[in-house]
Amino acid sequence: MNKFPKHLRLPRELSAGVAALLVLVGAVMLASGNRVSASTVLPGQSVLTGNIASVPKAGETVDGKYSVIAKVSSKTELKGLGSASNMTKDTKADAHVGTGLHIDGSAPKGSAGALYTNIASLGGRSLDLAIVATDWTSDVATIQFRTASIGVDLIPVANTTIDDGAAQFKFIYLDHETHKPVEVNGYYTFNDIDWGQSIGLTSDVWSHIDHMYVPTNKTILQYLKTDAGAFVFEPESSVGTGDDDPTSQVTFLYSGITGMDMLFTSAGDARTHLGKFNTTSTVDYSKSVALGSLKDVHIRSSSAYFGYTAYKPLRTSTVPPAKTVSDSDEKKVQENTLDSADETNTWQITQVIPNEYPEFYYSEAYLTDNIDPAWTVNSLKITNENGADVTSWFNSLGAGNNYKLAATAAKLKSADFYGHTYTFTFNAKLKKGYDLSKYLVNGVYTFTNQGTFTTDTGTKPTSTVTTLLKEEQLTLHKVDDAGKALSGVKFALADTEANAKGGKYLKKDAEGNVVYPSDSNYSASLADYTGTTDASGNVTWKGLSAAKNTSHVYYYVELQTTGDHQLLTCIGSVKASADGGTTSVTNKTKVHLPDTGSAERLYLQLAALLVSMLAVTAGLGVLKIRKQQN
Repeated sequence: MNKFPKHLRLPRELSAGVAALLVLVGAVMLASGNRVSASTVLPGQSVLTGNIASVPKAGETVDGKYSVIAKVSSKTELKGLGSASNMTKDTKADAHVGTGLHIDGSAPKGSAGALYTNIASLGGRSLDLAIVATDWTSDVATIQFRTASIGVDLIPVANTTIDDGAAQFKFIYLDHETHKPVEVNGYYTFNDIDWGQSIGLTSDVWSHIDHMYVPTNKTILQYLKTDAGAFVFEPESSVGTGDDDPTSQVTFLYSGITGMDMLFTSAGDARTHLGKFNTTSTVDYSKSVALGSLKDVHIRSSSAYFGYTAYKPLRTSTVPPAKTVSDSDEKKVQENTLDSADETNTWQITQVIPNEYPEFYYSEAYLTDNIDPAWTVNSLKITNENGADVTSWFNSLGAGNNYKLAATAAKLKSADFYGHTYTFTFNAKLKKGYDLSKYLVNGVYTFTNQGTFTTDTGTKPTSTVTTLLKEEQLTLHKVDDAGKALSGVKFALADTEANAKGGKYLKKDAEGNVVYPSDSNYSASLADYTGTTDASGNVTWKGLSAAKNTSHVYYYVELQTTGDHQLLTCIGSVKASADGGTTSVTNKTKVHLPDTGSAERLYLQLAALLVSMLAVTAGLGVLKIRKQQN
């Protein structure tokens, strides 16, 4: 914090002259190790003039579209970006720093920085925040990033002051999994801007700033606008403030930006560097350096601190919740396709609850989600961004598949509830035997789902996610006339009765896809899609297309049976469905026919029997003629 330590405070009995002298000395020395040089305050205007910034009015809220809010959590890890040869760590830094990540001032400009992992969320996906040092003045020997909070310290060359030190940084959000830059809407609140420190924004960055807020009309912040349309924000006088002093805080609301370039100046004229420093990052964001692998070097020095807080001076209206759907091989998407009706479908709703001051706490906060009755919800779990189970923080007020999950009154009054991202996870499967015919659209079973989230400031819907089931299945259950399951019975399947009679059965290609006679790649060289009953007497065909066979009726042909049972010579029909109903097929035990083993042998034996009968008949006829002749 930028305030004088007790040993520098003025005794009351000192004369006015001595007091004035000590004040002058105090202006040159900054406590808490933040900066120890005199500052230069530039002539400017209060940020409350010229429609630059405003103090929030009673009841005013921030639009929930500004949903990206960086905050350190237990899942956040500070890592280095760039070459490890330009980095060290400091495990003996002050408590308010935590472990420091140090970027050496000799590193190439734009080649190094810090990565704060799992620092925010967007659309149900976790975000990282990269802060790359793209340029700095020669009196900056070390750039320090903090683990205890999002913060930057400019450390001077040993035994010197930071004086007019300045550094340019690029703030950029990345998808945690892909490491790709993400366009976001959100806010940055910078605190403790004092002693002539300043923040500079180029005209390009300023074009993405939608508004600025300061917490109080007693703000000490002023602005200067350059001829190029850039802005500098700094205190109106060289005074120190506490880290959480509202008079030295400013909140920027921004939108439609992937990277934000900011100039931090310890003192002096920021316009000297603004728009002239390098803003290009050469960092590979997919490669990071763990602090544990770095050499531990302690640096004792004063520094210029530029801080960030996740708070802002007014309430945020309900942040639009994000909804995704997942299955075994598709994760967090807006549309998925189930492999079968037996596959688990997972819906997740992610809700950001911003950090709020106590006067902005909610009186209600609840999620609603009406899940279609075709689904059986097997589990529901609510977690925060750390993965901690907080299901007990919410009361379940709905019935059946109509969910209403409301934060408890106790949690709404607690600071623990705010500044978190909550994920509501529903795992479900389609109900067995449920009539899904109304969900069949153009040969595809189609299920949609949407939820809402409500707070005091209104209700916002999630996106509508879609789950598709394009494939059907069917099962034959083979038994004998006594009801005993028969294993080892082989069947083929056709999509029409004519194809079944003609031997044009369903086939499979090299990738295992079902090929229909109507498909262009249907060929006699492909293997028939046959099935053989298992020990339970069951055989199942999966991957059947509801679009290619809109009647959903298939025809089975028995190719081979067990040795002591008759082969079915008739063609049977069975209906496929999303969850694959089971049809029983009965084989009669042989009575007088010998073991056939196959249809071909059966036909031969029947022919032989017929020939024998004809021979006997002919013999009897000859015998009768002979008797008549006698």
